[in-house]
Amino acid sequence: PSCADHNSEKSREDQYFLNVIAGCDLINEVGREHYRRQIRRQNKRNQSILARFAKRAIEIDNQLAHKVEIDRLDSFVEHLAYGLYFAHFGNRWHGELGWVPEFLSRITDPDPEAEHFRLSVIEVNNHEFEEVPFCGANPKVFAYQVLGTMNQCKMRLHFYEGCRILLIYSPHDDLSALIG
Repeated sequence: PSCADHNSEKSREDQYFLNVIAGCDLINEVGREHYRRQIRRQNKRNQSILARFAKRAIEIDNQLAHKVEIDRLDSFVEHLAYGLYFAHFGNRWHGELGWVPEFLSRITDPDPEAEHFRLSVIEVNNHEFEEVPFCGANPKVFAYQVLGTMNQCKMRLHFYEGCRILLIYSPHDDLSALIG
């Protein structure tokens, strides 16, 4: 029973993440088609997801946006980060883990300092990852890059080519040196 409860909760977080990514204007046509064919159908079966999105709708700069539930994204990304690290390196990660949601903009986080930080991280990492090869069997859906070693690294995840998340794996508490 506990596995079923855990998997059900994880499935809800996965569904939430797919909805957040599908709402990103940076996704490619594969992502848009995925939304039209699969995610929208799932949302019709479970309307609570759309209701939660509607409750958290905000307007910034004359655009309608969704204030993300950062705890839910944090939970999703943490599970993804540990799983991807294990899949890539064949070992479990036991150090500190941080992440930067590069695809979230001022529209979803109106704090100017947060936006300045996000933009500076993107600029630094665009340069650092420029020549790093991509991993992943279906890069139009998901690909990632690894910079560093299994002891300390950054991974840059690409969902539908345009929505990126930076993962920071550090053996100690100070993640700032790796962020960029």
